[in-house]
Formats: sequence, structure tokens, C-alpha cells
Amino acid sequence: MKKEKPAVNFRVTMNRSAWKDWRKLESADKQRVLDILPFLALNPFIGKKLQGEFTGSRRMRVWPFRVVYRILKKERVVEVWRVGHRGSIGY
Repeated sequence: MKKEKPAVNFRVTMNRSAWKDWRKLESADKQRVLDILPFLALNPFIGKKLQGEFTGSRRMRVWPFRVVYRILKKERVVEVWRVGHRGSIGY
């Protein structure tokens, strides 16, 4: 019988500007953003890669919002650095 490899999760953190963005959201929207974070911990590579000055970052859609984050592979950390309406943060 084969043993399954344990899932290697990433730790999800939010920087100061992401917390500020999150606090401005309405209660139901806050919960939708929080609900997506466990999925980022399991597989942070599911988000769309950003280009240009944001190369190395990714975004995840949480309609109508975007969660913008970067992956620190060595530290096994997903750092969320922006949360906002898709039109206001421009990603």
C-alpha cells in the first residue's frame, strides 16, 4: 500500500495595505475574500499571472473584487498586498 504525500500548504499573510483595503469592504464582501484564502494556501498558483511592473505577482478574482498577491516559494508564504474592486486597483 502506497502512502500519500502530505499536502504542503503555504501560509497566507496580508500586508498593511491589504488589511486597510479589506477593512473598507462591506461585511458580506469581507467574508467572500476570507473564504478564498484557504484555497490560496492549498494552491497559490491558481491565480492569473500579472505582467509589466507587477511581474511576479498574481491576482485572484473574487467577484467583483481582486485579491493581488505574490508567492514567496522559499518561505512557503503567500503575501496578499492588495484587495479591492476590480476597477479601483487596476489589475
